[in-house]
Amino acid sequence: MVEKELERKELQRILAEIRERNYALIEFPLSWSKLKEVADNFLEFLQLPHEVKSKFTAPHKDDPNGLIGYQRRDKGKGNFETKEFFNYHESILDMFPDLKASKDPVVRKFIDSVQEVYKSAVSTFKQLLDHFSHEEPGMHSHYFKDGSFPRYFIRFLKYDEVPQGGQVAAGHYDRGGLALALAESAPGLRIWKDGTPLEVDHKDGCAVFMPGITFNDTTSKIKLSKTWHDAIQKVPSYKPGVSRWAIIFFADPLEQRSVSVAEARTKSI
Repeated sequence: MVEKELERKELQRILAEIRERNYALIEFPLSWSKLKEVADNFLEFLQLPHEVKSKFTAPHKDDPNGLIGYQRRDKGKGNFETKEFFNYHESILDMFPDLKASKDPVVRKFIDSVQEVYKSAVSTFKQLLDHFSHEEPGMHSHYFKDGSFPRYFIRFLKYDEVPQGGQVAAGHYDRGGLALALAESAPGLRIWKDGTPLEVDHKDGCAVFMPGITFNDTTSKIKLSKTWHDAIQKVPSYKPGVSRWAIIFFADPLEQRSVSVAEARTKSI
């Protein structure tokens, strides 16, 4: 009884924060310094030859627009930023036997270090759904079902260098149910509220919860504003060739509807 009351209070805190500033901080078990170690392993992985990295890329099952593994996007080729990223999904080691069996120390170090982050993120996500389930019974069933392919993953992001003060990530809504921003290399993540950018104060030991476009598709009572966010380069680059890195957990409902890039990139009035 006491535990349920504490969970209800936590839900009310989360809802109040989102209504105030379009995001909420929730506890996350890994420190920023631990996540930085994994991010550095990711950046080292990116130094491998393209033919090595590109072997680990495949379409997301049931989502032709989604990708598992490594990918690069170039702004000059119709994309909004120049970046490299790696989507870690729990099926990745089965999809890529070469990844699982790799003896390359750089590959092994990155993949081995990711798994603790992934497990911690999934646990935090489930706990968040527990909180919402007090008002929205059956919340878990929208994201977890026996025999269904999980539609959640961690993305490791690296942005190419931009001038200090410039925009690193263009404004957008996340196309799925929600995102948990686990860590960034430096301040600069901004979330917009009533037309005003609010710089996120990302405290150590916390994740930033941001509702996505389809979050409200899974609820009947609680309706939250989707989070419009971008990132600017507030400080010097993290290292040569790297403006910024970020680690983000994304979760889409099992019955995720199609959301176009245009919808995700068009700010609501």
